[in-house]
Amino acid sequence: MYRISGSIAMAMAFALATGAARGDLVAHYEFNESAGPTLADSGAAPADDGTTNNLTFAASTAGVNGTGFGNAGVFDGTTSNVGFGTGAHPASFDLGTADFTISGWLKTPTNFQNFNRPLFGNIDDYTLGGWNIELGRADRTYRGKPFFTVAGGSSSVFSQTQLFSDVRLDDDTWHWVAYICSSGSLSMYVDGVKQLDTGTLVVGTSTATSPATVEARFGGIDFAARIWKPYEGQLDDWRIYNEALTGTLDGGTSGTLTSGALFDVWQANSASLQPGDANGDGMVNLSDLQILGDNWQSTTATWAEADFTGDGTVNLADLQILGDNWGFGTGPDVSFDEALAGVVIPEPAALALLLIPGAGVLTLRRRINN
Repeated sequence: MYRISGSIAMAMAFALATGAARGDLVAHYEFNESAGPTLADSGAAPADDGTTNNLTFAASTAGVNGTGFGNAGVFDGTTSNVGFGTGAHPASFDLGTADFTISGWLKTPTNFQNFNRPLFGNIDDYTLGGWNIELGRADRTYRGKPFFTVAGGSSSVFSQTQLFSDVRLDDDTWHWVAYICSSGSLSMYVDGVKQLDTGTLVVGTSTATSPATVEARFGGIDFAARIWKPYEGQLDDWRIYNEALTGTLDGGTSGTLTSGALFDVWQANSASLQPGDANGDGMVNLSDLQILGDNWQSTTATWAEADFTGDGTVNLADLQILGDNWGFGTGPDVSFDEALAGVVIPEPAALALLLIPGAGVLTLRRRINN
């Protein structure tokens, strides 16, 4: 008989009642759609979906072994973008001065032109706060290099927070970038390699939170009034975490990631594993639910220990992924509802568990893929 911790069922009941956010992955845009107008957020509840504008989708080969994540968003360099509301942006994008991680994949045509090409961000006025990821600058020195900044205050403050990569990425090849804020210090990774340039938040001035009226975008904002130019290329698997993900580097404080939560994000789907398949047997079933139960609330977990989001923790976000993919492979041992209904938990939590099946088990979407 399989048993999972009663605390899992209790956590599910709590989330059912409160709509609690699923862990530290606060936004996740997989770009797996086949068409617009919605770009789904699979990283938080409630989801902060985007609205596509002249965006198409194509098969992706992003990932360290080129297996991809399904589809990617294709930006035409003229009008393509993804918006998050007129005169508004998701609260999950407002990261303030706390720790955070933003990561994603990009593929850009060879010999990209000069100019700032915004990829993702929530900045309108650099004096008022927010963050932005761009490719290149008007200065030829930075042509084809990814750029990141946290805004707020004067231009001198802006120059202290900005980061540039060591290398150009305009080579028509998929690349992974990550931006980390840890205790006010900013760092960048490209293809798992920590970059030399660093930045620092200016106390009392810098903030990754922007005014509520700022319209966040993939692909840039307000092109006519800026020196920015629309992004041309592809984007895939972009994530926002409200923590500074860490990883071990082969050079100590520099070099290439070899393990850890940030390494797991870079390597996500690199082995073509089905999300939710912790033991790698090609099925998502009771064995994987058992692994998740055994490692529930672990903060140092790997994929094999049911950390499917790559943030090192095993929590509701991972349970959501397992539920979404329940039955993949040769079919489930039992239905997901039956598996959860069979959980033995102590009083008085049993009452909460009895409410779960009738409530649709957290509204998890169970896809049976045979």
